[in-house]
Amino acid sequence: MSHDEGAMISHRATSPRFVGRRDQLDVLRAAFERASEGEASTVLAAGEAGIGKTRLIREFVGTLGSSAHVMYGACVPLADVGLPYGPVRDALRSFVRTCDATTLEQMKTFATSELSIIVPELAGPDVGSAIVPETGFAQLRMFELVLNLLEHLADERTVVLVLEDLHWADSSTFALVAFLIHNLREAPILLCLTYRDDELHRRHPMRPWLAEQLRQQTVVKLELPRFDRHETAEQLEGIRGEEVASEVIENLMAGSEGNPFLTEELAAALTGSEHPKMPGSLRELLIDRFLRLSDGSQALLRTAAVSNHAVQPWLVARVAGVPENDVYPALRDARDHHILVDDPDTDRFMFRHALLQEAVYSEVLPGERQGLHRRYAEELTAARSAGHREASEALPEIAYHWDAAHEVQQALPATLDAAAWASSTFAFGSARRYFERALELWSAVPQAEELTGTDHADVLFRAGHAAHLEGDFDRAGTLLAAAIAAIDEDSDRLRAASWHRQLAWCFFQASSLEKADAEIEQALRLSSDLSEGPERAGILGLAARLHVLSSRHKESWPLCQEALEMARRAGARREEGVALNSSGVVLLYSGRFDEAIAALRESLRIAEELRDPEALGPAYINLGEALASSGKLREGAEVSRRGYEATWRLGLEGTYGDFIKLNEAEFHFKLGDWDRTRGLVDSVQRRPSNALVQQFLSGLTAHLETVAGSFEAAEAELERCERMMDSGSIPELRRPYYEAVAELRLWQARPDDARASVAAGLDAVSHTAEASRLGHLLTLGLRAEADRAQLARARGAVDQASEAIAAARALLARAKTLDPDPFDPDLSPWPEVRARSTNADAEMARAEGNEDPALWHRTAVLWHGFDRPYRVAYARWREAEAALGGGHPRNVASAALRAGQEIAVRLGAKPLRAEIEALAQRARIDLEAAEIDSEPGTAPAAPEPTDHPLGLTGREVEVLRLVAEGLTNPQIGRTLFISPKTASIHVSNILRKLGVSSRVEAAGIAHRLGLARSKPTEVPTSNLKGLAQHIV
Repeated sequence: MSHDEGAMISHRATSPRFVGRRDQLDVLRAAFERASEGEASTVLAAGEAGIGKTRLIREFVGTLGSSAHVMYGACVPLADVGLPYGPVRDALRSFVRTCDATTLEQMKTFATSELSIIVPELAGPDVGSAIVPETGFAQLRMFELVLNLLEHLADERTVVLVLEDLHWADSSTFALVAFLIHNLREAPILLCLTYRDDELHRRHPMRPWLAEQLRQQTVVKLELPRFDRHETAEQLEGIRGEEVASEVIENLMAGSEGNPFLTEELAAALTGSEHPKMPGSLRELLIDRFLRLSDGSQALLRTAAVSNHAVQPWLVARVAGVPENDVYPALRDARDHHILVDDPDTDRFMFRHALLQEAVYSEVLPGERQGLHRRYAEELTAARSAGHREASEALPEIAYHWDAAHEVQQALPATLDAAAWASSTFAFGSARRYFERALELWSAVPQAEELTGTDHADVLFRAGHAAHLEGDFDRAGTLLAAAIAAIDEDSDRLRAASWHRQLAWCFFQASSLEKADAEIEQALRLSSDLSEGPERAGILGLAARLHVLSSRHKESWPLCQEALEMARRAGARREEGVALNSSGVVLLYSGRFDEAIAALRESLRIAEELRDPEALGPAYINLGEALASSGKLREGAEVSRRGYEATWRLGLEGTYGDFIKLNEAEFHFKLGDWDRTRGLVDSVQRRPSNALVQQFLSGLTAHLETVAGSFEAAEAELERCERMMDSGSIPELRRPYYEAVAELRLWQARPDDARASVAAGLDAVSHTAEASRLGHLLTLGLRAEADRAQLARARGAVDQASEAIAAARALLARAKTLDPDPFDPDLSPWPEVRARSTNADAEMARAEGNEDPALWHRTAVLWHGFDRPYRVAYARWREAEAALGGGHPRNVASAALRAGQEIAVRLGAKPLRAEIEALAQRARIDLEAAEIDSEPGTAPAAPEPTDHPLGLTGREVEVLRLVAEGLTNPQIGRTLFISPKTASIHVSNILRKLGVSSRVEAAGIAHRLGLARSKPTEVPTSNLKGLAQHIV
């Protein structure tokens, strides 16, 4: 082989020609196209070190031109903790520094104190300081703000967010990226994430995270294989600029095994050698490139490699002890030898590949390393104290360098500083790990308390608090309990009380209600000698809040008042707002609506005044509920709408915002705007949320699907809700769950199962303040017993009918034992009590066989007064049924059926509509109906008859079926090929055997026994003009 053939030119280290990866590029382009069409996508590019992940992403991005906003960020290896939000911070800050002025001004409209933590460039004079969080919602709030910012940018053009080297990410970065993956559903945004799959050892924290993300439909994993011989040859030709001899290709292929980076390094190592000798290892190969530098450049590169971050000339100069201008020749030398590359967005340099940095670092002797780490820590500390812009966020790096220098005296306080900084950026997972590292260092540091100004117990508490905010309640409980155990509670009562308060809130959020009660009682006991001050007010306020959330309002009221008075005396506005919020809920359940609404409005005003997101959400939730519960459903819906918008702007969509949105959905459901309800519900279903929101969502969705006739969908939602309730719930959500189950069972003609759900709900809720809201569940129970009684009477089962009547009376008796009786207008605080009480009386009369159409009409009138159309339609159906069964004028039934049908059609209440139309058909009442969009199977299922206990003959059963279809005697005769007179005789015998006096009553019994074969008539919306109104 000639010299020319063997020479591998060193003027460039990489091929200017992009080699291979066509399939991978196609995957990226397809993901970008999906994103551009509004379907957010994520691509996880995996491969070993040096395989070309960065080159692939850069090549792809280079094809996008001006069609996308592109942001780049990368993780850095910073011990075991990582740099909180490092790649996302870098990506956003780099974009802010390079975007046009118009885009920057638009981004600043999203600036908040929390968002400016990640992107300080967005901070302006109107951005206040961030509230110190008491719950992990603060981190979610910041995640929401990042999400909102990206979605806003995506309104202009598709956003491509590139985050590299996720195997080095910290837990907070993993949490933020997972949040984006789960929530970027319908936005033109593409996430391109890279990681080294050969770095993921069995216990690597990325493994479970990766498994979770790959279950998402929007995520695609892109694996980069090694180059084959043809691709390696193409790469080498690109580097050299000409064809390469087969022997050289084979030689390099054997050494690199198709790894593009190793191929580049081997090509450089073998340059100019006639008979090249292969390096013995990858390190030897990379060091060979390093050793080609001058001695001075090598020394400077060793210093730079210790930084473990981007190479900053000013910092390397200070650590090396030379003027900054003296470092540039060495940096230029390293760049010319393809060891460093320019960072295009800053004045920094980067190692061309992390493997190069690792190789150079290995050249630094152990003692030399410690000295350089010490110098980095000292210089970063000094620069930070002097206000150097590049060192303003260097606390994690300072802690890392002191730790790596084995200087425990400096590492301990630096680690605590890093932990506090991580907490202030809502990187609670990183903060916890820093605090736990401080706990590990504590015993190695003499006089640690004097050095740090704190004690071991306080560090335990702060670690536990960070774990709580992170959402790791088990770890938080362990650390907080250890902190409490480490102090003398009797001599340190205030601190002990405060820590018990924190542990109580942690246990409550973990659904350990008994433990929460025990801890708050301890906090109250320990703080009992504090007559004044925000600390005691805060403890009282949390105690009141826990009682309210558990629906123990009587116990909460004195705590609310004491907390409110103490907070006002102490001028503690935040504690005052919390106490007002709890007070408002208690006043609401006491029926003092004006006072409740006033208290909740004041609570909201304080939250807005303090710009406190943790207080704003509960204020909107409870104010909307108070307005709706006081009979102002539409105003409650409007307040909820405004509340959702406010929480969205503050980044609280996934925490309080979704709950507020579901409140609005529930109010629209009651008002009969089911399309609006479904739209709101669907928007919440598209995003993950906390357990309570998911329970609320499943219960409400199940109710909506039930009344719409989608029974299978309702079953699925109820199963989800039940699973979630097994791990913890609150009475306010348990009650609607049991209501939804009972109503579904009733429409499925399973009254026995419905009564079981009613009984379970009463047992679960009757001992709480939610007992006052049990009227609807009790009414569903009465409806179930009435159905059972009617069915028993139709079958001639007198004993069963009597048992159902007795069970119905027992439910009314049970209602009187509740505090308050939900059917007593003089005791129940809720305005709709008269409608519910009349409804219950009507169901009781139906159970006893004494149906009164006037009672059902009165029920419909009362529900109409509360804007509850579905309840009105149900009452009109029962009114018509009672009128037809009792021999009342047909016009009464006709008017009721038409009014009920009009509402049912408008709402989309298919099961109710099916019953109304079936009754009209049996009674031969013309509803002026033609076909409409009705699906078979929406009428309630009825049990198949197994025998005829009523003594009917087979022919009589056939005749009864035709009577139920509304056929006249001549029509029956023609159908069965018998004379009209014979048909008349059969009908007379049927009426006698059933003990009824009319064909309508007989048809109703046939329907309840499952003998009717009729299908409900369907009515087009276009034919509804002129039909009866709700109440006639």
